[in-house]
Amino acid sequence: MPRKHDPAALRGRIVIVGHESASDEVRVAYGLRSERRYGYELYADAINTLRRDRVVQPLGLWPEFFIMLTSAAAGAWLGIRLRDSTRVVRGSVLVLVTIVYLVAGTWLIANANLILHYTYDLFALLVAYLLFRRRAHRLLSEPG
Repeated sequence: MPRKHDPAALRGRIVIVGHESASDEVRVAYGLRSERRYGYELYADAINTLRRDRVVQPLGLWPEFFIMLTSAAAGAWLGIRLRDSTRVVRGSVLVLVTIVYLVAGTWLIANANLILHYTYDLFALLVAYLLFRRRAHRLLSEPG
């Protein structure tokens, strides 16, 4: 026998009505793993995000361009600075810089609702690092 609901209990609320089936399941990223979620759960999450006025936006063109140039400058500086370092030191520094950048980007998402374009910035850093390291090694290293 169906239960009767008091209409006043639903007044002012958002109600999502749906049917669960195995074909409605979607695999979503959650932390370092993934989870299976039903489609209506994704709608509920989107509505909750909008109601809390927490809409994450990408950075604008010029701030993103400035960050990419800064990444390239940092890569160039690291390339010159680490030109004669061992492979382990160079790799460790690059991994550390990448982790710091990803942590800063995650902080921006969580606290300022801004998304960085990680791939552009890290690609600019890596290309500048490789180019400047190679050139600096040729020009500035001691002849041996």
